[in-house]
Amino acid sequence: MVFFSYNASPGRIAPDTVTREDAMINGSYLRQLRKTNNFTLVQLSEEIGCTASFLSQIERGQKEPSLATLRKLSEVLNVAISALLLSDGGDETHFSTDDKPSFTVVRRDCRAAYPAQDHIAHCEVLTPAMNGKFAHSLHGAIAFLQPGIFCAEKTIVHPTRDEFLYVVSGSVTAFLDGEEVLLRTGDCVYINAGTPHNFYNGSNEECILLSATN
Repeated sequence: MVFFSYNASPGRIAPDTVTREDAMINGSYLRQLRKTNNFTLVQLSEEIGCTASFLSQIERGQKEPSLATLRKLSEVLNVAISALLLSDGGDETHFSTDDKPSFTVVRRDCRAAYPAQDHIAHCEVLTPAMNGKFAHSLHGAIAFLQPGIFCAEKTIVHPTRDEFLYVVSGSVTAFLDGEEVLLRTGDCVYINAGTPHNFYNGSNEECILLSATN
């Protein structure tokens, strides 16, 4: 199993505001992140500018990285710096040693940004991601659609994937293959593969959408 730590408020990736000089890195979490992102010790050490031996010592809790190294790790692994550190109580998260974990928990401050450049809405990946991309066949995402904007600049089409969308809060106008449908909190829609679609928030409140594609 894999656990990702949580320190932020719901629905937003936590900013890197770590300033404590005595903060300690969570070595086992770093090791699991490295494996989840398919990095060897040598590959990740080259990415962050240190030796594989030093990185191994960091993972085993024998060495502490500099703030500059923490920033590099944060960038390469696509997580907040705070997520790499042990909690104030010093409790370390435990992981299984399985190469292929039976499940993965993605905490709220460790969501990757949705890998679609034409999306206007702020979107985050809910399912496990590697290097900012979906890592499994089931793709889950959450979108925070502000008033007066579309979800994407262009019409969205998934040629080979069906999509299920649920309105968590607010209301949104769904444009589905030339038709307009108003969706309110609690409504959902199933979109068949190849169907052109987009979403527009015509209200004066933020709309939160949860989607899954296969």
